[in-house]
Amino acid sequence: MDLQIKRQMNENQDWYINVYNIFDREYEDELFFPAAGRTVIVGLDFKF
Repeated sequence: MDLQIKRQMNENQDWYINVYNIFDREYEDELFFPAAGRTVIVGLDFKF
């Protein structure tokens, strides 16, 4: 399960946070290829 939150700060800037694999479950995307654990990404988007 993943989560994404995005908020607009003004007309040219947004901030976001993405959390992948919230529960840090172990599983395989493909045979014998384990998926990444919990991953958190925080960032800003700027529009010019």
